[in-house]
Amino acid sequence: MQDNELYAGFKDKKQLEALKHLSMYMGKRGVDIISQKKNKNKNISSAQTQAQKKQTEKFLLRALKIQPRNLIVHRNLGIFFSEVAREEEAERAFCKALEIDPQDPDTLYCYAVHLQKQDRAKEARDFFLKTTSLAPGNPSTWTGLAAAQRS
Repeated sequence: MQDNELYAGFKDKKQLEALKHLSMYMGKRGVDIISQKKNKNKNISSAQTQAQKKQTEKFLLRALKIQPRNLIVHRNLGIFFSEVAREEEAERAFCKALEIDPQDPDTLYCYAVHLQKQDRAKEARDFFLKTTSLAPGNPSTWTGLAAAQRS
């Protein structure tokens, strides 16, 4: 999906720039927040103020309203909700993203990390295994799988 598709529908330049900034903050594919792929594990709970969290949620929900079948938006919502300890909402967002593309390795990985944080090691292990078959060159996936195996 092209970045332009994500931003389609935003007429207000200020909102568009804010969403682009949010996308840059979350990483091009939204994975960097909870993964350690690039050693940029960012914790929204400690890195953002309450106002920033509300703004982040507002823009993600706005993006979802404009692009309800956008895998990246659903995955980013899952990441966001996971980081702010809204587990049920994170679960729904990740499941919706996987409904859109059940073979997306980034979403599978993020969901596995979320499950691991919930002490659901067996489920996390299953998703890490799926991810390793789809993206075997990703060392973070193997690290996550090893951690889930120990749990």
